[in-house]
Order: sequence, then C-alpha cells, then structure tokens
Amino acid sequence: PSGIKLLVLDDYGHADHYYADLILNQNLYANDSLYPQKELYTQPLLGTRFILLRKEFTDRGQQAKNSPGQAKNILITFGGSDPDDEMGKVLRGLRLVRELTFSLRVIVGPQNPNRQALENMISQFPHEVEMISSTRNMAEWMAWADMAISAGGSSCWELAYMGVPALIIPIAENQKPVAEAIAEHGSGINLGWYENVQESRIAEQALALAGDPL
Repeated sequence: PSGIKLLVLDDYGHADHYYADLILNQNLYANDSLYPQKELYTQPLLGTRFILLRKEFTDRGQQAKNSPGQAKNILITFGGSDPDDEMGKVLRGLRLVRELTFSLRVIVGPQNPNRQALENMISQFPHEVEMISSTRNMAEWMAWADMAISAGGSSCWELAYMGVPALIIPIAENQKPVAEAIAEHGSGINLGWYENVQESRIAEQALALAGDPL
C-alpha cells in the first residue's frame, strides 16, 4: 500500500512464489522457466546483461588481458568468511607445485576465522605471498593477476569482466550452477563441490592453467 517497489536478487528460482516488481538473475543459465510462479506485473531481468559490477570495475572499462605465456601472478579469493578454510586448502595444494615459481596475493575477508593459521602458513611458504585484508581495490588486484582461484560467487563475474582465467570451487549450493555454467562457456574451470576437491587436484589444475597460453 505504501507504493514501495521491490527488487529481488535471485540465483536459481527457489521460491514458491515471487511478488517482486523486479527479479534480477544475472547468471548465464537464467531464463523465464525458473519463474513460473510470479505476479503478472513482475518484470524479470535475466542474464549477463544485468550483471552486478561495482563501480571500481566499470570505471576501468573492460580490457583485453594479455597472456604472459606462463602465469606467474595468482590471486586467491573466497569471499568475506570462508568458514571451511578453502583458502588454506588451496595454499596447501599450491605448495605441491614445484614446476614453476609464482607470486600469490591472498585476499582475506573481514569475517575469516582462519586468519592466524593462514598467516602462519604464509610465513613458511616456498613462494612469494602477500596477504591482503578487506581490500577496496579488488579491480587492481584482478588486473595484476594472470589467473585466480576463487569461490563460485560474484567474484567470478568480476574475474570474467577483467579477463582473468580462474579455477572455481563452489562453497555454497547457489554457487554450483554458476561454476558449471562458467565452465561450460569456457570462462573458468570448475573443480567441483568444495568437500570433494583434494589438494592434489588443485595443484594439478593450477599447473595446467598456468601453462595454458589461452
């Protein structure tokens, strides 16, 4: 009755009914069949035309990424929390890579409960590593990176926009279809559900992606 409009951000059409004025689903797989139960006035905004990018990215503009031939700069990001310490597992996996030397930037979110353990691991790491806390210039770090290892959230779209190839490890149910669709379109490699991803697989796929000139 107040006349306030409602926008719903949605990933996979899980609600029984949608009363929103607008439904925004930015994913590659978004289509009308996900929303059969909605009001007649509801307007769906579906697909990558509606991707939510922060101003720090759009201000830079989309730029072609020059392949270095062999990736040397690797960005690791798992969002604000990472309660299951996937970042630690990724670092342990990268320790197994002996065939190349690389630089790592580890983006640690403000709610990460594993910070001390990560700092201890980094202090003994065989490669150059810098831990970055709650950065406000993610676009700059993505521009720096030759490749990334990321969860399956909104960072995937930022990496794609910046032209950074990525290994993706979905850590939430709504990230599974995102990782699958991005892999299907060749913008990243889906390593699969986080509980099933082993350190050895991270090492193997990181080495393969680092040596892929495309």
